[in-house]
Amino acid sequence: MLQELIVEAVELLQLRWTNQLALSLAVEEMLKARLGVIQVLMGYTDLKTGARQKLLHEEPEDLECHEFYPSVKRCIAALRFPLQLVSGDASLSGLRESWESSNPFEMLLRPAIRGNRLGVLIPIWKCDALVDFFLVFPSDKRDAIQGIEFMNRFLPYFGAACNRIWMQPSDVSEQLTLRRLREKGLTPKESEIIFWKMKGKTNSEIAAILRLNLQTIKNYSSRAYRKLGVQNRSAAFAEVSKILR
Repeated sequence: MLQELIVEAVELLQLRWTNQLALSLAVEEMLKARLGVIQVLMGYTDLKTGARQKLLHEEPEDLECHEFYPSVKRCIAALRFPLQLVSGDASLSGLRESWESSNPFEMLLRPAIRGNRLGVLIPIWKCDALVDFFLVFPSDKRDAIQGIEFMNRFLPYFGAACNRIWMQPSDVSEQLTLRRLREKGLTPKESEIIFWKMKGKTNSEIAAILRLNLQTIKNYSSRAYRKLGVQNRSAAFAEVSKILR
């Protein structure tokens, strides 16, 4: 079963994802269905500014509420030191002190369990970004422990996928996406809604953008999913990624 899951995961990661949220949602859906995960927490930190952006579920300040946060802070601080040294915002003595007190990179690409969470930090070196990726398991720790074997085999592929998508100069153009969706039989309005879903917008946000009521958006979405041969947004991301190749 584990080997089948790895093959499925690798195939998923090798699709042409058009944005970070699409990749995140697809991975979340797969892990919930196949690994018993109840939630995926994911975000990334811009190492130049220290600002963190959520991708899945938690607000940036929620990262402080679990036991990973001190290690995350040490990694961010250490990774930012070269930038701070260049700008004159850090001293060499501070850099030495950081390294002597602990290894700030000990969590990078190495899964660790804290309570019912299994997490890892993924550096995107060329973009000065640090992705944080945590899986929340049921209260039984055995589920999380069993997940480590999967994570050890999954992470190299997931790290490579993150690097690819963070390095993309921009999303696929709106016009190309809409044209390919029309070629699949979607109406102009259905195509617009799927496009905005790929941008990470909620149904309520899409309703405001297109000046339609919420139920209309849901109806259009259901018809669009049927035409794409899928049942939900994450599966639609995967299908659209295929037709944009």
